This record gives sequence, C-alpha cells and structure tokens, in this order.
Amino acid sequence: VYKMEIKLNGGSIAYLKTIFDTTVVQEETCELSVADNMPDILRIAQATSVVTVKNKAADTGRVTVNGSVALCVMYCPEGADGLRRVTADLPFTCTYSDGQIGPETNLSVSCRVISADASFTTSRKCVARVILSTALTGYEPDTIYAGREFACDDTELELQTEEYPVTLPVTLTEKSLVLSDEHDLPQPGDGELLGYSVHAAAEDYKIVGNKVVIRGQASYKALLRTPAGVEDLSYNKEFSQILELDEIQPEDQFRVTFMLTGTYAHIAPGLTGESGKVVSEIQLAAQCLQRRSMTIVSVKDAYGIGCRLEPEKQTYSLPCQEQLLEKTELFVQTIETPEPVKRVLNTQASCAAVSQEGGGLRTTLYISVLYLDQAEKIQSLARMFEVTSVLEDAAAEKMTLQALVPEVYAAAGGGGVDIRASVRFQAITEKMVSVESVTGGELMAEAGQERRSLVLRRVMPGEDLWQIAKQYMGRRETILAVNGLEKQEIVPGSMLLVPVGR
Repeated sequence: VYKMEIKLNGGSIAYLKTIFDTTVVQEETCELSVADNMPDILRIAQATSVVTVKNKAADTGRVTVNGSVALCVMYCPEGADGLRRVTADLPFTCTYSDGQIGPETNLSVSCRVISADASFTTSRKCVARVILSTALTGYEPDTIYAGREFACDDTELELQTEEYPVTLPVTLTEKSLVLSDEHDLPQPGDGELLGYSVHAAAEDYKIVGNKVVIRGQASYKALLRTPAGVEDLSYNKEFSQILELDEIQPEDQFRVTFMLTGTYAHIAPGLTGESGKVVSEIQLAAQCLQRRSMTIVSVKDAYGIGCRLEPEKQTYSLPCQEQLLEKTELFVQTIETPEPVKRVLNTQASCAAVSQEGGGLRTTLYISVLYLDQAEKIQSLARMFEVTSVLEDAAAEKMTLQALVPEVYAAAGGGGVDIRASVRFQAITEKMVSVESVTGGELMAEAGQERRSLVLRRVMPGEDLWQIAKQYMGRRETILAVNGLEKQEIVPGSMLLVPVGR
C-alpha cells in the first residue's frame, strides 16, 4: 500500500474570530464627605457622573478593565439658597473570564453609566451609588483554510466545492484623540460648574485611499450656578478623525465606537462685563472594526480516483450577514409633584440593558429631574419606567441589543413635570454560516497495475451522483457518459452502470 499526504495549496484567509461578546453590569458605591467650609446637607438634589476607562488588558482566561467614575452629588444646603456639591473619583474594575481569552486577544470596550443616585447619612456625609454597564467584545487572530487546489503529485482527485458569502472582521484599530472646547456662560459674569457630562458617537465615515475619515459628534451637558441662579447648558460639537490602515478594499465596512479615557472641565472667569466660559477637554479612544465581505470557495468533500482518501477537515462558524435594526419609541408621561412646578432646571435620562420577552424587547428608563417650585425652591425627583418595543426581523443566531435616549425634554405641566423622551432600541443581528473545508489528507493506493470494471447497481432513495461516484472512486462524468445521461440528477430506483476505479 502506497501512502501520500495531500495539502491545500494556498487559500488561507486571516481574520479576527469573535470569541466573546458580552455586557457586564455592576454596582459601585462610595461615601462622600462635605468639606469643612461648606454648609450642611439639607437634602440631596441630584447626582451626575462621567465614566472613563484608564486601561484594558487581556491575559490567559481573563479580561480586566480599570477605570474611574467622576461623581458629583448636588445638594440643597441647610440655611442657604441654591445648590452645593461634593465630588469624588470612584475607581472601578470590571472583569470577565473565558477559557478562549489569551494575551493576543483584541479588545473592544464601551462603558456607560446606567444610573447614579445618592442619599445622605448625616448632615455632613452622603452615600452615592452608580450602576455601570461595560460592553466587552474579544477577537482572536485566526485563519480560514479554503480553496479548491491541492498539491498531490499528479494524483487525480474529485472535489465537491461550495461557495459561502461571508463578512469577516479583519482588523481592530484604536487611535487616541483629544477634543478641546469652550462655550460662553448663558449669563454675564462668573459661575460655578455643578455637574458635567459628555457623550461621543460616530455619525458616519468615508474612505479616502487607505484612510478612513470618521465624522463624530460630542454632546456636552453642564449644570451651572450663576449670579442669576442655576442654569442648564447643553451643546454639541462635531469633529472628525482620520485612521490610516494597511489595506482597504472598496467593499469594506467599518464600525466605530468611542471610549472616553479622560475628561476635564472648569469655568474660566470672563473680563469685566463679559461672560465667563466653560472650558473642557475630553480624551477619546476611537475603536474601528474593519469588516470585509467576500465569497469563500471551499472543498466540502473529496475522494481519490482509484485510491482511498482519508480527508482532514476543518469546520468554521462564520458571520455571513449583519444588519442594524432600529426603532424609536416615544415615551410621554406626566410625573406628579407635591407642589406646582415653575421651571425645570436639569433633566437626565438613561436606559438599562435590553431584555427579550417573547417577541418583544424591554428596558428600564431612568429619569431624573431638577426643578424650581413656585416658591423658587430647588426640588428634585427620580423615577423608573418600563419601555417596550418590537423589532421586526430581529431573529438571528447572534444579536446585540441596546437602548439609548437620544432626546429627552421636560417642562412644567399642570400636575407636575411633563416628560417626553425618545427611546431608541437597536439590534445588531448577525447570521452565521457553517463552512466545512477539506484542508488535506492521506491518499492510499494498492500496488499493481490499475484496472477498471463495471458494476450494475440500483439507485437508492436519497442517493445522489456524488455519493455513488465516491463509493466506487470513479468520476461523475464517466457514470453519466456510460449511462447516456446528460444531467447530474439520477432517479431513485433506476439501474446504473458504474465504472469502478481500482
């Protein structure tokens, strides 16, 4: 018996294999103390927070993300008007374990605050609680071995090939950027920055040569104490960023997320008679996932002509189609207050993780409102509401869900505070395809002169021409020619003359 190894000639495709895609929700608490030169706490008004990621690392079996939450708790002071604040930086660590994680794992991280609240324990101390959501995706460099050519020293093979359209992640690129901005105070004079938050998101992109030009928007929200009282300052800033990649093909797609890595904001005093400015600087890491659409041709099955083949096979589960589904639900609610509302000062809204129930989606909407009553006293309220939605065609082997609040509006109403919020449900669905590929094997043939013979056999139900030809190590075309057939289809129950390869 002669043995010969065969190997796939080329056909290797490098890509990033998704090994995990998860979200970790955690609760962090800390105690804050009022400074000696500050008045006592009468009641808590509102808590705001900004989360930044300091570092992320992958090790054997484990991912670790370290960051901090800049907490600001605003309170109404005892024996004084307006608002005061206490602040703290709350460090946090998020971990995730998976046996596939290794030092070479590429990480995409997105961290946000779901809710922040506080309660005072004494007139000089309060306890703040923050619920964080950290989205983690890990990619591992991998290779697909596919193609239709084998190196086998003139030994003849019969191949059964199949085409698979796939869209594969090929690179994950990260680049740091800094955005600096300043904005005039709404009233002349100076002020104090009470609360501050920022959110950055990618709007779109375009490809120029081997560069990706990303257009994004940063949304700023500041709460100020000015000589005229407490003011809400919100504004947006558009920006762009260029990422240079080694190779870009026209059909490539890009998914960009921003990770906040640092933030700083303060009020710069104005000149006499002029308004001061809110000066801010935020540091971001742009995470760009490059995805490439292609058609993979693989050998699904193979056998030798006149010799036996022991094939080596590999099976890959690959994404073949991605779709972004969105639906916005309008949330309208009047929240009753014990006293009439004169003016809304500040509104915050966020959503918890999305859950699936039957064919629908559900999330918790957190609303926090700071307002003035008719007596010009600062009051606050915080509520949770359930919001549901249905996304058509939201069915796939893999699906990532989230809910965002792109817009929220609050105003004084007849019975309290009228709330209007847009809750946007998003689902990234991904269909998977199982690709089976013969990547090599061992051919075995008996010594001696080749001879051929014919076998007369009946076609059994469920058999096709490939199975019969493989059983007798012959060619499909030869079977068709011997039997005077022109098509690949054969009829169950019919008789066939099958040339046997030996």
